[in-house]
Amino acid sequence: HPALEDIIKLVAGDAHNFVLTASGKLYAFGYNNGVVGVGVGGNKNILSPKLVQLVLQVSDLGHEKEAPRFVSVAAGRDHSLVVAGSGDVYACGSNSNG
Repeated sequence: HPALEDIIKLVAGDAHNFVLTASGKLYAFGYNNGVVGVGVGGNKNILSPKLVQLVLQVSDLGHEKEAPRFVSVAAGRDHSLVVAGSGDVYACGSNSNG
């Protein structure tokens, strides 16, 4: 995949994977039952790495938040956690247990 340069971390869950680049971009691929966070919905397989993009809320002042630079990622069996440079932690998963 041409966008995957300067990979600093690769993690694998049960059937999903993440690639984190030095520039803070996060890519995901594998079985998407909600665990890869790419928003395609359903249980569609993602066969090649897809950029993970967050839907960010607009702040009280009406300014859009800057997209985070990711610094770490972890993958469990059916869930994933991502840490942004700001220290914010984001989670996604199958939601089968809450």
